[in-house]
Amino acid sequence: MDKTARTLLRIGDWEVDTVSGVARRGHDGVALEARALALLLRLAEQPGEVVSLDALLARGWPDVIVSPDSVYQAITSLRRQLGDDSRQPRYIATVPRLGYRLIAEVAVIPPVAEPARDTAQPVAADQADSFVLANNADRRLRGGPARLGWLLAVALLAVSGVAAYRLIDRVDADAPVASAPRM
Repeated sequence: MDKTARTLLRIGDWEVDTVSGVARRGHDGVALEARALALLLRLAEQPGEVVSLDALLARGWPDVIVSPDSVYQAITSLRRQLGDDSRQPRYIATVPRLGYRLIAEVAVIPPVAEPARDTAQPVAADQADSFVLANNADRRLRGGPARLGWLLAVALLAVSGVAAYRLIDRVDADAPVASAPRM
């Protein structure tokens, strides 16, 4: 299977594009943060099962040492974006001292021109390829094309600023100097 294939998941009421990180519910759409997406996809690999804090840390912060509080903050942000409540969860349940569990129904939406809502197929918890989730989320964490776009925008802004400064400086140098009236 192509590891960069666009995969759509239905997680509860949301359709999540695993490449772009956009989650849609009806006409509402939110762009999930890269780490929040990585954690959601890790939870979606084992729907209904507890995913440990260590497993979530390894997915969201590869090769970085952070505290479990980082997972807590990212899950809180993810819940806010999905409209979930930790006291009465519909998507992500906290399992004290163990981790988190995705309690919403998870289904892969088959790739078609217009994904139909009634063609989603339930996901088996032991699916070997895990929806191609890990590689897509890891690619988003590294930046990819979005990071290049931001770098180009910042460079263009910097060049524009320098050009504007030089133009203003040149206009000021050409302006006649007014002398003060003598008294």
